[in-house]
Amino acid sequence: MTWNLTRIASVIACVVAAAAAATSVKCFFLIRAAEQSRSDAVDYAQGVEAKVAVTELAWGLAVCAERTGELPPSSSAVPPAIKAIRGRQYQSAFTDWNDVAFRCADFHLARPQLFQYRWDLKEQGKEGEVVACADYNGDNVIDHEVRLPVRCAAVDGRPRCRPDAMPLLMGMREPPHRGAAAH
Repeated sequence: MTWNLTRIASVIACVVAAAAAATSVKCFFLIRAAEQSRSDAVDYAQGVEAKVAVTELAWGLAVCAERTGELPPSSSAVPPAIKAIRGRQYQSAFTDWNDVAFRCADFHLARPQLFQYRWDLKEQGKEGEVVACADYNGDNVIDHEVRLPVRCAAVDGRPRCRPDAMPLLMGMREPPHRGAAAH
């Protein structure tokens, strides 16, 4: 009888171990699949980072132009190379934002960023564009880009500058809702 109870205990232990191993393997593949696929909520949240920062910079540049009489020259990108944000966040230093455009707009990011930001002056003193680029998965291909033009016009001999929010608004999506069916 003792031998049978030991044998039964061994079989139960093996079954439990096999179930645990199967669960571990299943969990491993589920976690791996989750890491490799990107959810709509994550895409939306990451896009919001850029839309907020681009809007802040664009309004800062518009105020700068009205104060100084023209839009500032193009800036260098922060971070300087896209590889710094390739599949990860970049923590900029305050000194990274020393270009005239960033200083005049009183703009810098203290939080880690997924995007590279820059200001491109298009037409001397009248038009430019704030650009944000991201490479979420680290494959050296830009996965997400946000652009926001800033335009100036003379009103009563003074520049009046505003970001053109329509391109930004056209790209806005509603966040996914819990329980919503996947499309």
